[in-house]
Amino acid sequence: MAFIDGDEFLFPASEFTIEKVLEEYSDEKLSALAVYWACFGSSGHIEEPTGLILENYRYRHALNWAGNKHVKSIIRGSQGDFVISQADPHVFNTPIGTFDEKMRLLETGFSIYEPTHEKLRINHYMTQSRSYFLNFKQKSGTPMDLASTPIVRTEEWWNEVDVNDVFDTSVEKYIDPLKDILKSI
Repeated sequence: MAFIDGDEFLFPASEFTIEKVLEEYSDEKLSALAVYWACFGSSGHIEEPTGLILENYRYRHALNWAGNKHVKSIIRGSQGDFVISQADPHVFNTPIGTFDEKMRLLETGFSIYEPTHEKLRINHYMTQSRSYFLNFKQKSGTPMDLASTPIVRTEEWWNEVDVNDVFDTSVEKYIDPLKDILKSI
């Protein structure tokens, strides 16, 4: 079971399905697999464009940006590897532990290691358009793992995270299949 937010898109970087990637870890001693973020900026959008987020937001931070050290967890949930408690919104306390794709143990949702995106990745569309920031994101406060009391996101936050340095088409192959699924709903 993956624990991700609505502005995050989990996908395999090396295969076409997540299932295929997870098979590679079936014999590994782990309770959960941590997947690193790749954080995206506004792609220069002032107003929220129509269409899929995956289509509209194609510019991101460099993969070695410190914010990309955040992870989210895929918990195995079998073989007795059940969640004991939540360490933070990103990592859970489990019997064997949470490991990244390189099999490095993580104890918090912010890794001490350089993020890797060879097998799995989460595109985190954290800012979206300037309008989205001003009308929603700014007033939604900060995540509880960053502050004990929620606060309003500032212009400094926007300036720090709205980085559009790298053009990224990593999710291109999923756009048409996703559109087909949405049409069928």
